[in-house]
Amino acid sequence: MIRNLIILILCLTLSSCIGFNSATGLKFQTGDSRVVELKNGVFIHFERPIGNCGVRMTFFGIVLPVIPVWFSSNSCEKSFDIDFAGATSVPKLGQEAKVRLKYNGIVYDSVAVEKLVALYGKNGENKLEYGRRFKFKIEDFHKFKTAKDKAMVVSGKIGGKEFTEELPVKWGVIFYKNPSIPW
Repeated sequence: MIRNLIILILCLTLSSCIGFNSATGLKFQTGDSRVVELKNGVFIHFERPIGNCGVRMTFFGIVLPVIPVWFSSNSCEKSFDIDFAGATSVPKLGQEAKVRLKYNGIVYDSVAVEKLVALYGKNGENKLEYGRRFKFKIEDFHKFKTAKDKAMVVSGKIGGKEFTEELPVKWGVIFYKNPSIPW
């Protein structure tokens, strides 16, 4: 009986095509969206979770039971990564903008910047750069999480005009959909 129940649960889970993720990360004060409108009217977006560190769980199953199928954890003190995908109306912004962190009255630059690249084509022979990953080193993560003035500082150039904008953020648990097929 237990064996049949386990097989049934496995079949229901494998036949599901929607899952959801739960991760710790940064959320904007204005809402849980990863898209933000700047004062100049440009919409910018970040990959989820914002601030890739901490605990992340992936759940699958539309039909009960919902089963966790993936768990990952990494140390935020080693690397706190923010994936900035840019703006759809200004394609080069994702490659030229700069993201910094501000907390406890101090603005911190990233320690490294990596390109975000998507491969496409028959064998993945073509590359498309769609943004950048800003890596931060946070010495005391508890002070960062509890800081009242946390913000991401985004700067760049749009239409020949430079801009800098502070986007207030808070630390918390984020839930978001993850359409995919479980393997």
